This record gives sequence, C-alpha cells and structure tokens, in this order.
Amino acid sequence: MLIDATELPAGQVLRADLCVIGAGAAGITIARELVRSGLDVLLCEGGGLEPTPGSTDLYRGEVTGRRFGPEGSAELTDNRLRYFGGSTNHWGGFCLPLDPIDFERRPWLPHSGWPIERAVLDPYYQRAVDVVGLAGDRFDWPYWEQEHDAGTSPIEPGRLSAVAGQIWPQRFGEVYREELVASDDVTVVLNANATRVNVAPESDLVTSISLATVDGVAFSAEATVFVLAMGGIENPRLLLASNDVRTAGVGNGHDLVGRFFAEHLQTLAGFALLRGGPDQYPAFQAMPVAVGEHQVALSLVAQLSAEVIREEELVGAGGVIFTEPFPAGSVQQREGITGADVAHLARSVSGQAVGTSASLLVASEQQLDPDSRVTLGDDVDGIGVPRVRVHWKQAEVERRSMLRFCEVLGQELGRAGLGHVQLAAGGLRPSFSSSQSQSGSDYELDPGAVGGDFDVLPGNHHMCTTRMASAASSGVVDADGRVFDTANLYVAGSSVFSTGGVSPPTFTIVALAIRLAERLRSELAS
Repeated sequence: MLIDATELPAGQVLRADLCVIGAGAAGITIARELVRSGLDVLLCEGGGLEPTPGSTDLYRGEVTGRRFGPEGSAELTDNRLRYFGGSTNHWGGFCLPLDPIDFERRPWLPHSGWPIERAVLDPYYQRAVDVVGLAGDRFDWPYWEQEHDAGTSPIEPGRLSAVAGQIWPQRFGEVYREELVASDDVTVVLNANATRVNVAPESDLVTSISLATVDGVAFSAEATVFVLAMGGIENPRLLLASNDVRTAGVGNGHDLVGRFFAEHLQTLAGFALLRGGPDQYPAFQAMPVAVGEHQVALSLVAQLSAEVIREEELVGAGGVIFTEPFPAGSVQQREGITGADVAHLARSVSGQAVGTSASLLVASEQQLDPDSRVTLGDDVDGIGVPRVRVHWKQAEVERRSMLRFCEVLGQELGRAGLGHVQLAAGGLRPSFSSSQSQSGSDYELDPGAVGGDFDVLPGNHHMCTTRMASAASSGVVDADGRVFDTANLYVAGSSVFSTGGVSPPTFTIVALAIRLAERLRSELAS
C-alpha cells in the first residue's frame, strides 16, 4: 500500500507492528525482509518519489572543522537525497565487505573494535548479494581471475592484498517500489518527516514517533517496535532533538549520540607510469563480468594488508588505478616533477619506454574521535526540528596510512618491473606545530600543495554517530542495533558502524539490515 502523507488529516495516527523511519538502503531492505511475514510494517519516507526543494531544505545545516569541499565547507544538502530510495538514487554502486581486521580492537586506535566479529556478518553478506544485485559473494581477485578471466593482478600478496570490488548502482527506490507497494504487509508513507521520538515518562518504551509534512501537517505513528534508518546525520539529529522527556535526548545518557562522526578520506594522490600499453593491465580497468543473470563491473582494489596495518600501526588504506595510454594530461602535475620527467628517467634507467599512465585514487578509514560529532544548531527547519551542526576532524594516522599505501604500491610495482609511482607534490605532507602530538592532531596540507588540487576530501559516507558497542558507556546501540536505554527502539544504517573500515558502506548497511530484520521478525513473533 502507498500513502501520501500530504493527503492525511492533521492528527492522524498510523498503527503497525513495526515502524521504520527512512526508505534508503537500510529501511527498504528491512521492509522487504518482512514481506509475507504476517507483520504490519510502516515504512515512512521524508520525501516523495522525486526530490523537491522543500524536502531537501530540511537537510541544511552547518559544517565546522575540516572542510567538506575543495572551496570550503559544503552545504549538507550537497551529498544527501531526501526521497524514496535515499542516497542509493545517486550511489556509485561500489561494493566490498568490511575486512576482518576492521572488527578487531586495535590498541593504537582509540575506540576501535566491534562487539561482533566479521564471521557474524558473513551469512548476511551472502544474502546481501542478491539484494544489491551483485554477481556473487566472492571478493578475492584470484577467484575472478581464474573463474571469469578478469585479468591477472600485478599485486603480489604480502604487504598488499588484491580484492575485487563489484560495481552495480542498484536504485533501491526504483527496483523495489512496486514490490513494497503491492505487499499486503507493508505500507509505504511518503512525505512523512520524523520530528520526535516519544518516550513514555519513567519508562524504557517508545510509544510513538511524531511526523509532519513539509507543509506542517502533523500526525504520528504508533508501533510495537521502531527503527530509525535515516542516515549517519539524521539518526543522531532526531535522537538529540527528542529531548522533552529525556533532556539530553533519547539514547544519550552517556553523551555519545552524534559523537565519532567518521568519513572515508579520499584523494587523487598521484599517478603511476607503467611499462607496456593499457591492454596489458585489464585488472586496472573496470570490466563487465556476467554470472548468470547478474552483470557487474569489476574493479581491482589494492589495500594494505592486515599484517602491515598491525606492524606499522596504521588505519586501513587502499586504492584503485585507472589506466590510459601515455601521455595523459589528466595525471600531470602543474608544478614539480611531471609524468614526462618520470617517463624520461624510467627509460634512461631501464631502457624501457612508458606506455601507460594511471591515475591513483587513494582512500582510507578514519580514526574515531569523540570530538568529531553531530550536534544540534541554534536554528530550526521548516517543521520545527533543530538543524544540525557537523564538526568534522581528521587525524595524522589517516594521511600517514594513505602515504604508506602509495609507497608500498610503488615499491611493489618497481619490484615487479612494471613501473613507477609519482606522488602529487605537496598533496600528502604533514604540518604540525611544536605543541601538537602526532597521535591525535589534524594533518594539514603543506602550503606548497599544488593549488589545493590534491586535498583530502570526504567520500560522502556518514558513519559511527550511533555506534554499536558492547556497553552503553562506549556506544549508543547494542550488538543487535537496539538503543541501550530503550526496549523497543533500534537504529539501522552506517550510523551504527563501530568503525568505518575502508570499504564503501552500502553493502555492509544492507547486510546489517538483513540481520536486524531477522532479529525483529523473531522479537515481534514472540
């Protein structure tokens, strides 16, 4: 069933067994998992079927600390979509599971570690393959090389690992809308913006969620169990804004809601110049691979191995290489050593000509910082909810890890006689004051950076703001995603990640959503 909330009378109360707020990858997955379950499910989406200025405006907020864009702090409406399907409406489709080391407690990284091991998610990753539309549940490059002629990886196992990213930009709102609307178990409610989580006084029960249209028509949803699935900024925003009974906000008894805001850092770090033409490096080019009815693009991803991360006390870092014939102006520096310089030197030393240039896109996870956080601002939006303030921080270990990945990649390519890596001048240089400790300080661009072109920018992945933990003193939700100080409120999506890892989040979001749906089915059935 489909309801447009703009047609509801003021004060309407919608009732269900389960109410899910947010119809992105997490919310749609949970609702689909409960089709034909015999449970009544409300799936409430703040926008409609297409974006509108009024709905998008509700995302406006303030960014402080590190900038989100190359020209300064970007507006928070730039990378989020408030309509059915959420951010999957512009998702690039890059899928990789988190690595086992991402779940470990790493002593050199404060607040690291999940309350579950990677093995717990393995069966849900397998089920997520079909939800996302991938060609299989294997992400090790040798499998694709041997079984599907994906090309030989030039990355030898050891200090680096070669994994296969599957790229399939599934538009959840388009692909799954008809199924959900046709279901007798699910009611999709459009233009239903959550404004408050209502908790009974002196109780651990959420009784309802207040909702409103952009035009200000107020109504509510009552259910046995509730799930917030609105993303890494909106989930903590709603919990903090629900402060009429619990003055610090719901789930915020330890002042942790909104803290540990994490991104994926990424930069065009430089370029590689390789012997031979691009046709010798098929693994460095996204290629179509079909398995049965599924066809995806496959991309080789090189990552620092778990052994190097542990030995050198780094965060996860890796990159993809995009090849094209040499010369290619897109990978030349405007100052300092150019691709032509490196090519001339390589030929002088080895006697072999450069035939391929390659852009080197590098990414890393972030070290968790409690001062990198989402808080409420002083202004309110059009439906009376305080707008957000996002304070984003970075740490030295992140850029050090990115730089180390580039160094190891260059060494490995050189050892194999394949080519050379040239870093962008100034792009990854640290700058510390004498009073700063390298372990926790920001890592600024060197003043000599090439016009700021190689600044480290976010991947537009908002994570860890309602992080999963084994105790309320270190997180907001437990290992099942339940908010610690409530009996019937859960959170889904990347905000529950305990750490971000280096893999893009959507595939893990879907796996966790399937796991949560299984938990909810059992709870509501009992």
